[in-house]
Amino acid sequence: MPSLGTFISGPYTATYNGQNIGIVEAGFELELIIAAQEITGDAYGDTIIDGVYRGGNMFVTFVGQEQLKGALLSAWPFSATAAASYALADLAVLGVIGKQFTEIGQNIVLTAIAGTTAATNPATLTAMAFPSRESKRIAFKSGLRQFPCRMQLILQDYSGTKKFFSVT
Repeated sequence: MPSLGTFISGPYTATYNGQNIGIVEAGFELELIIAAQEITGDAYGDTIIDGVYRGGNMFVTFVGQEQLKGALLSAWPFSATAAASYALADLAVLGVIGKQFTEIGQNIVLTAIAGTTAATNPATLTAMAFPSRESKRIAFKSGLRQFPCRMQLILQDYSGTKKFFSVT
């Protein structure tokens, strides 16, 4: 029977700096933000009548459910012990002031679970990313401790083409 549409579904797993992020609450969201200079005119008040494209930014957002190294690193990668065992206590470490995001950033790799329609749409998404500057809140409560994270993707040069991520 022919399908009524092209629908893609299926979970993804993820690593950050090669470390498992673990189970996440509701998958991973890719957020695209267009930057533009708005053009307005006094005759039209604050109405935008045109705009100039000025690039943009992309983010991957998720809520980690497990206290794994990948989830913790993606929230706060500044501890000098990040390469060794990384635990909740490492989130208290300030880290080196003056480091650039491109020095701190690591690859985040999303991998589709085989046997789903997502398995080839894409099979993997790979991006250099670092934690965004927004506040991160970790609740100490009787319920599950979660690790909300929003990773900013770093623009890279892929053989002369500027991209935020690559897919296979």
